[in-house]
Amino acid sequence: MISKENGQFYKIWEDNIETIYNSDYMLQVRKKMLDGDIVDACSQCYQIESHGGFSMRMQSNRDPSEEPGHLDLNKKFMPTSYDLKLNNLCNLKCRMCQPRDSHLLYNEFSKILSTDSAFDAFSNASLEDPDLKIPLNEIPDWPKTEHFKNELRSNLNKIKKIAFVGGEPLLINETYELLDECIKAGVAGKIFLIFTSNFMHVPFERVLLRLKNFKKVIINISLDAVGEELNYIRFPSNIETIIKNIKTIKKQLPTVHIQLSPTVQIYNVLYLDRVYLLAEKFLEEGVELSPRAINLTFLEFPLHLNVRIAPTKLRDIAIPRLQNLLSLTPILMQDPVIKSNLIQLINILQHDFLNIDNLIPEFLYYSNTLDKFRNQSGNKILPELFSTLSDYEPKSPELPYYKLREQGWILAQNQKYSEAIQKFELSVMTSPDKYLDYREMAWMHLKSGNFLMALINSRNAHSLNPDDKFSLRGLCFSLDANGLNDELKNYLERAIELSPEDLELINLKKNKFSK
Repeated sequence: MISKENGQFYKIWEDNIETIYNSDYMLQVRKKMLDGDIVDACSQCYQIESHGGFSMRMQSNRDPSEEPGHLDLNKKFMPTSYDLKLNNLCNLKCRMCQPRDSHLLYNEFSKILSTDSAFDAFSNASLEDPDLKIPLNEIPDWPKTEHFKNELRSNLNKIKKIAFVGGEPLLINETYELLDECIKAGVAGKIFLIFTSNFMHVPFERVLLRLKNFKKVIINISLDAVGEELNYIRFPSNIETIIKNIKTIKKQLPTVHIQLSPTVQIYNVLYLDRVYLLAEKFLEEGVELSPRAINLTFLEFPLHLNVRIAPTKLRDIAIPRLQNLLSLTPILMQDPVIKSNLIQLINILQHDFLNIDNLIPEFLYYSNTLDKFRNQSGNKILPELFSTLSDYEPKSPELPYYKLREQGWILAQNQKYSEAIQKFELSVMTSPDKYLDYREMAWMHLKSGNFLMALINSRNAHSLNPDDKFSLRGLCFSLDANGLNDELKNYLERAIELSPEDLELINLKKNKFSK
């Protein structure tokens, strides 16, 4: 996330692209890169490179469409390459995605969370944007705003590349409106398009009419497996439909480049070899794919689906299958990047382990929960995978303190104070800022009439953070409720000094201590 000097994040529906792109944050990123320093936000590329893979950073450095002028730190720029996630409209509910990636997943997770509060502990289950902390249904439909359209129009003649992700970009109306803007402005012939699509539903008339106008088009098809395994992971998918759509678009618009882009995760590590064999079969049959026919994407988030949680028993099956591909797919292996990405995956499975004792039970709980709502069974559809995990029992993850607080606040808003207090009592055990938990419990105890507990929690909050005006305020009202007027008098002046417009504190002083 790109942040302002005050720590707030920039928002595409409020801020200008030029301001964001030339912010101090972005300037520092460029400077660090040129100085050879590590940039925290680029950790995924560094990790890929450490295992011998070909990262997006390396790919961008070789891309002729990238702007070499960015090496000059004294100039201001507008981006020449756009990555656009226009909204979360999607026709699938992929297991590795999150509600901001699919409106169908948003609807499903909403139902799950209404019956299973433990599910909220999964990092990809949140119904709010994980970065901005805004409920997803409150984020403006910014691609439709004149603000964004005008921003884009003003830079159209400089754009060299646009990448669309989703949701499912081929189903999103704003995708086609943006393409029409490029065609109307006469710049389409200079622009390279990339789509990341599940390719299950392709409105060919809309697609073909527009794509033929652009300089180059690559469609990354998110294909994690074939057969029922694919349908289980990316629900509901059908490999025959995807193959048919690939052949149709190649026949009607041969210049479009097709690339199979599996997302490497624990669900598909035993079934990835079949995607490679499918790509090899396409090439043997003369179906032209992209020069890079297979492009692995390594899932880093959420951790409970990361391939690095795989136990040794699973890795012992997966590694030989992947190694066999080096000889079974001779056409694919002619591409050094495809080969290096495959070797990277093998290296990860041989050397890179996460905390499996916690994450595999969480993976099983997550899978079982989705199975129940989708009337599926991992044990039946992916028996080979789940049999390697039979030594583990499903277990929901522990809710992090901030999730417990969120649940507590919702309960408190509904005046369920005793239940809310229980959430904050759990939160305070792991919270880095415990005064907030004590502060909230204090006023809930006051509301519930438990004045002694309100005082105890108020004292704890104030002692941990004496400068917090809300903790001090709560302490004053708790002292008053317990009849401790002498002590109240000592704190009240300071409380009013910190909150001079607080009428309740002013009236408390007037009623208690005015002559």
